[in-house]
Amino acid sequence: MIVYGLADDLPLEWLEMLDNCLIKEDLTIILDIDEKVMRDRLEEEGDLFESNIDKIKIVRRLYKELADRYGWIVIDANRDKEEVNKDIIKIIMEHL
Repeated sequence: MIVYGLADDLPLEWLEMLDNCLIKEDLTIILDIDEKVMRDRLEEEGDLFESNIDKIKIVRRLYKELADRYGWIVIDANRDKEEVNKDIIKIIMEHL
């Protein structure tokens, strides 16, 4: 919620106030993927690609910038899907 709110120019303090009213997640994993790789994969699978590439770039940048602040774990999702999946499972198992 915070990242998309910031991408829409809402104030961080207000978004954090709203976020504090929500149930806290135990773990947040961000799959960071290059826009071109994402587009190629979506087209390969026949999914529609979100037309607003500028917003995608802003959201990606914000996720990466805020990951340390909120303790989010960022995984390089440009790699093979199986490698990414193994990393996700490993991280989840470490947090159980």
